[in-house]
Amino acid sequence: MNPPGQDTQPPATLVAGMLAAAAAYPENGFTFQDAAGRETFYSFPDLLLATERAAAGLQSLGLGHGDRIALLTQDPEEFIIAFLGAVRAGIAPAPLYPPPPLGGIEIYLSQTVALLDVARPAALIGSAKVLGDIQAAVAGLDGVKAVATVQEIRACQAPMTPCEVGPDDVVFLQFTSGSTSTPRGVIVTHRALVANIACFMDQSLQADPARDKGVTWLPLYHDMGLIGFVLGPVHTGVSVVFMPTVRFAKSPAAWLDALHQHRGTITFAPNFAFALLLRRLRAEDLGRWDLSCVKALGCGAEPIHPDLIERFLDVFAAAGLSRDAFLPAYGLAEATLAVALRRLGAPVSTQRVDRETFERTGVSTPAREDRSWLDHVGFGGPFAGHEIAIRDPDGAALPHGREGDIWLHGPSVCAGYLGDEAGWNAICRDGWLNTGDRGYLADGELFVSGRSKELIIVNGRNIHPQPLEWAVSALSGVRPQCVAAFAVPSLTTEAIVIALEAKGRPTTDLVAAVEDAVEDLVACRPLDVVLLPSGSLSRTTSGKLKRGHVRRRYLDGDLPRLEPTPVSMPVGEAGQP
Repeated sequence: MNPPGQDTQPPATLVAGMLAAAAAYPENGFTFQDAAGRETFYSFPDLLLATERAAAGLQSLGLGHGDRIALLTQDPEEFIIAFLGAVRAGIAPAPLYPPPPLGGIEIYLSQTVALLDVARPAALIGSAKVLGDIQAAVAGLDGVKAVATVQEIRACQAPMTPCEVGPDDVVFLQFTSGSTSTPRGVIVTHRALVANIACFMDQSLQADPARDKGVTWLPLYHDMGLIGFVLGPVHTGVSVVFMPTVRFAKSPAAWLDALHQHRGTITFAPNFAFALLLRRLRAEDLGRWDLSCVKALGCGAEPIHPDLIERFLDVFAAAGLSRDAFLPAYGLAEATLAVALRRLGAPVSTQRVDRETFERTGVSTPAREDRSWLDHVGFGGPFAGHEIAIRDPDGAALPHGREGDIWLHGPSVCAGYLGDEAGWNAICRDGWLNTGDRGYLADGELFVSGRSKELIIVNGRNIHPQPLEWAVSALSGVRPQCVAAFAVPSLTTEAIVIALEAKGRPTTDLVAAVEDAVEDLVACRPLDVVLLPSGSLSRTTSGKLKRGHVRRRYLDGDLPRLEPTPVSMPVGEAGQP
């Protein structure tokens, strides 16, 4: 966003945007909370000085324009200063997720080595603890010139050597979530990044640096946290408050405390965060928050659960949260971040379609009251300068209201996968990106129904796993948000398997309740109901279910299933998610 009274083109690179924002809004900046809630503030001019020193520190290691670094720290202050310092030196950071707090270090190390093999960094930069954890595993990694902590590069006293950065230079390497395949390194250029920032910051959020403030706990090594709350704001001059992700996990109410205290106007989260707040909420808590300041409450990163969001908005209306603030968001790494995001102030639209017709034909026919239905949330139309098309498996365009593969064309589409040209060419043709998701267009608006790779095809019906998972997750005896539905081969068609993490000791009554819930939705019973102990379902580092991995473990007989006790227990009505 340009300073008031100026009608100029937006800065063409992230670096130019940082410099312009610091000059136009010198009192704005980033606030960092620690685990105890103590705060440190950097104005944007302060941030320029800190990132200039970090850039000089990286240059002192022999790094320069065109190099890549792996960035491994979960501290938001360290992360942002090192990341932006690298960008100012023309170095492309590749953010990697830190070790899990509760063990599993062996799996983490093998995954990290695999990601480093893709990124091929010239240096490893991170916190002392994380670098210590991975030191032995990455010893002798080809091409690595240096290993240094963020504190070490920030302590450099040498001046930064100016670096010319252009729109087609790589700004950073972004790994895909890995929910349906091995993570890939997406090449993000300054041109694609700036185009996408204009889409969500200007066109949708209508962000105003003079009035808006973001609040986030999202991990910064994923696109929603990094692009949505670091790169977009630093390019446009919007202030942001950063909470450690672990602080939100321990105390979800701290998110709302920060919104209330700082009068935050923009915040985003996936489904599970809203469910977690509802579960942890005490009735007396609502009175301590005034959330009337929130103009944009975004939800993305996974299919949106309409009933859950309705419940959340109903409950938090008592704290002043406006229903008009809710913003469904759809995007993916290959499109930089956002593909579709409702324009602020436009009403949220939900289509209730006939379930059987939609699953058999893909046609979004309005549901009748006496038949089973599916609710689909609208994400708005394509951003300016972008096109969305719905196509069949052969690439032919489908009419409005018909489900198919979602394709995207526009300047936000990234430059490719690092080291995997064939993989990129398989999904991107003539500038059109096959997102791997399915949905339909109605009245110019995009409705997303699910992932192509996760479809369950039973007796000619295309069934998406999420509605099955939501229904089972609502049963007593099932850990909320801990259900995976997937397909396995059968004699004449695919069959449904439900894997779930059980609460306490599961019984045969729970299995029967799951079978009934699935049959009520899709008129067939699951082939198998797999009861699992807590923590058994694989997830990505952003919390998405890895259904494909769960399916492979099931077929290999590798899931740690629990045998149900043949003792009746009340399953009860659907509970809170």
